[in-house]
Amino acid sequence: MPGTPQFSVRGCPDILAAEHQARRLLQRCTIEQLIHARIQAAAQPGGTAQISWKQRMHALIASNPRAVIEACPQELFTAAGYPETVTTTARTIQSGAPNVKRVLVTGMSGTGKSSLLHELAGRGYRTADTDYGDYFQVTDGERLWREDRVSSLLSSAPDELPGVLFVQGTTRNQVLFYPRFHHIVLLSAPPEILAERLATRTTNPYGKDPAQLAETLHYQQTVEPLLRASATLEVITTVPVARVADIVLDHVLGTRPTEQS
Repeated sequence: MPGTPQFSVRGCPDILAAEHQARRLLQRCTIEQLIHARIQAAAQPGGTAQISWKQRMHALIASNPRAVIEACPQELFTAAGYPETVTTTARTIQSGAPNVKRVLVTGMSGTGKSSLLHELAGRGYRTADTDYGDYFQVTDGERLWREDRVSSLLSSAPDELPGVLFVQGTTRNQVLFYPRFHHIVLLSAPPEILAERLATRTTNPYGKDPAQLAETLHYQQTVEPLLRASATLEVITTVPVARVADIVLDHVLGTRPTEQS
């Protein structure tokens, strides 16, 4: 609150260490995941270790002026229990390892796959765009996933870390990896929208050539139905990308029944 004196925790090294641990958790998890884990941790038996809590309370009282202690007693109580709060939350996150999800985002050029990944990354989720880097190789003129690199990518989302890995790509041999994905999200759009996006986008030159546009529209008729048959969710991207991200996250995280757009 404005005007409330700030107390010091310098006399409690374990509180300072807990702050560093909390920052590391924030780097590894989204805010939503951390809040969920904290709620679960609060429901677990065992609570705060009373001896450590009392020792910290004595240290905080000894290292702060009386006026500060009297002004914010509840904050002192909370700070004294902070290390156990962080530790219990971290353990809850680790015990939630089966919730790790790997999601493939696929679809025709111009459907908004890269835009979706950018939006998800901005919300703190881990993403990988296999159109770039060394995830693909060209064989007889066809771009295919390098199986060793993609396998390594999927394995790099280790089961002891919580969250979601979103992988973007559309290639013929992606079906080999379908068993390793928890969800396959298909993005689609009407042909006229694809044509307009490919003609005006500045992030990727593909599709500006009439032959490339014709190829994309042909694939929409021949390849997209195959992708649709394996998809766990299809989103028609005629809505803002933030809304697309909301729909995808609702589906992947199971926060509420998925609605398609």
